Amino acid sequence: MKFLIFLFLIFAVDKGVGNFVVNVVTDGSYSITVNGNIWLTSGYTFFNNNGKKYSTADYSLKLSRSWSTSGRDIIGEWQSTNFDYLAASLPVTTTIKTYNDPDIPIAIFTQEDMVRTPKVYIDKVRCQRETISPENSSTDAACCDAGGQILQPSKPATAIDDQIKKLPPSVIYSAASTTKTPVVFSDTDPLYLGPECTSVNFCLYYTSPILPLGDRNKVILLGETGKWVPLSVKRFSYIRRTMGDIVLTLQVSAHEIVIFSYMVDFGPVQTILCDNSQGSLPAFVSTISILQKQCTIV
Repeated sequence: MKFLIFLFLIFAVDKGVGNFVVNVVTDGSYSITVNGNIWLTSGYTFFNNNGKKYSTADYSLKLSRSWSTSGRDIIGEWQSTNFDYLAASLPVTTTIKTYNDPDIPIAIFTQEDMVRTPKVYIDKVRCQRETISPENSSTDAACCDAGGQILQPSKPATAIDDQIKKLPPSVIYSAASTTKTPVVFSDTDPLYLGPECTSVNFCLYYTSPILPLGDRNKVILLGETGKWVPLSVKRFSYIRRTMGDIVLTLQVSAHEIVIFSYMVDFGPVQTILCDNSQGSLPAFVSTISILQKQCTIV
């Protein structure tokens, strides 16, 4: 039995007024309504087992039933909506769990394959969540790529993390800023947070190291500024600096455009597009060259 668990904190829900409703469609997709408004809608669900893909898009993954449960744990009273799928003869269950207390605005997503045999190993079974996009949004969710994979950091960073404090002065910018203009951030140029940063309307900042390019230029990698984690290890698997270039290896999903931002010598923000919007499959290899200002997709 294998599990894949995601947790979403619904920041847009004001404390004390949360109300989750999960609406299920017969094809296995669903939407989540918060306080009477659609918060997100799902796309296709797929499940990979030993190299074979089962998807609701081509009906190789089929919804057999949906049902509800409720209970109590150490957090509080909860309710869940459960989806039973069949990938050929392989049973797969997806669960969306929310809490009745409006002061706990979280949704927990779990995907589980029910195989109980030592012949199926964890490195050969991969569950992937649905493509999750905020309702009425023209872009993919800031948390995920177009395939539904969460673009997570390699580790959480805190203000007291010694590894963070020991880094050299960097560039910092705000994801909430409409201009996303970077500013120098160091011991001599501290960052002051104003009253506009609250627990509901939170402010999100990122730091980026300054990398030398050749003998004269300095490059600042900003990444996907539209994502909560702009340089996620789930997107960018490798960053290599040569004598005259900086090359990034990244993963681009099917029907996806990745917009990568960077700066040279504190000049204007520049972008490079990795366009796989016409591809029906994820790109096999994708690389970004800062020197050539282009993305190559194979």
